[in-house]
Amino acid sequence: MITAWALFWITIYQVSCGYLANLSTGSKSTSKLNLSKLGISKLSGLSHSTLRNNRCNIHTKNREKKMKMLCTNCEKEVEFTFAPKKQTFYVRKEPVEIEVDYLVCPECHDEVLSPDHDPFVLAYRIYREKHGFLQPEQIKNYRDTYKLSQGEFAKLLNLGLATISRYENGVLQDASHDTLLRLTQDPMNLLKLIS
Repeated sequence: MITAWALFWITIYQVSCGYLANLSTGSKSTSKLNLSKLGISKLSGLSHSTLRNNRCNIHTKNREKKMKMLCTNCEKEVEFTFAPKKQTFYVRKEPVEIEVDYLVCPECHDEVLSPDHDPFVLAYRIYREKHGFLQPEQIKNYRDTYKLSQGEFAKLLNLGLATISRYENGVLQDASHDTLLRLTQDPMNLLKLIS
C-alpha cells in the first residue's frame, strides 16, 4: 500500500526528470501510476478532493495527439497516444457521463489518465450546469465586480472564508449555498446585506 509520502517523492522524481507537466507554469498534474514493479499494490489515501485540487485543463479541443513521457509499467520513455473513452461518474449519487482522456503506451498498451485532464472537474461542471448552479469563475467574477475580498464576501454571507475559497476553486457547493450566492447577485439584496 502506497503512502502519501511515497506518492509525493515519486511525483518529485518524475517532475525533476521532466516526465510530468512543468509546475512553474501553474499546471499541476495527476496520473494513475502503475507501481507494481516497486512492490506497491494500490494507491491509498487519495481522496477525490486531493485529485480535484490538482487543477487540470478541461479544454481538450486543442490537445496534442501524442505526449512523450515515462511509462511506469514498461519503464521506457515513449510517445503515448490519446485514447478518449466515455465514462460515467457519480456526482452526489447522480450519474454524469463524460469523455475521459487516457494515454496509451505503444509498447505495453498500459492506459493512464492524461495528466492535463481531471475528469472530476468536468463532471462537477456538467452537474452544475444541469442543476443551474453557479460555476467557480462566476462566483469569483461576481465577487471581483464589487471589489470584495474573499473574507469580506464570506462575512456578508455569514459563511467561512474557506468555504468561499473552496467554491471558487472548484468544490461543488450544496443547493442552499448556491441559492444564497445567487440571491446576492441581485444588487438590492447585496445592499440589504451591507446595511
